[in-house]
Amino acid sequence: MRSIRFVLGLISLLLVSSIPLLGLLFGGWQAPDLLFCFWIESFVVGIFTMLKLAKYPDRFLLYFFPVHYGMFMLVHLIFLVAGAYLNFFGVPFVSDPISLVVGTFIFGLGCFGSHGISYLSNFLHGREWERRTNFYYFILPYGRILPMHLAIIFGALAGFAPLLLLIIKYVVDVLGYCLEHATLPHRSSVLRGQRYR
Repeated sequence: MRSIRFVLGLISLLLVSSIPLLGLLFGGWQAPDLLFCFWIESFVVGIFTMLKLAKYPDRFLLYFFPVHYGMFMLVHLIFLVAGAYLNFFGVPFVSDPISLVVGTFIFGLGCFGSHGISYLSNFLHGREWERRTNFYYFILPYGRILPMHLAIIFGALAGFAPLLLLIIKYVVDVLGYCLEHATLPHRSSVLRGQRYR
């Protein structure tokens, strides 16, 4: 049963990740458009992280996370907008406004659906919260998202092809998902923090 939940979440992740590929192939998207999509996904990840933190009785990290993560997201957004306005990436930020708006809206809904499936099937039904701490889930978004975004942003600045940037995201997404859900650490090896009681 656990393997079914794992595969279901992975399939939903891959399906959602294919939306930017469609925008790239048929919507005229460029690297900045992809970066904006990835920012939206980071926002969705933050929402589900708060839902996970709310499962634990200790509320400090639940209240601190939106402040800390929100600052990270704000700086990231400012960088994207400033980079697009100053043409850091060498291509227009919005290649096709209608395609970008429709595509990112569908992508955002898909992200909610994909992360929602993982949250319900793995975190709640799979009872992952019983073996992991609230601090683990607090730092998880940074360990998964920050390296990916740094690689993609610097790759875009270096002039890498958008398709290559998308491949980087696919690889990081799949590896991150597998590391998070494939194997759970033993209780003795879990990061310090408060477990669910």
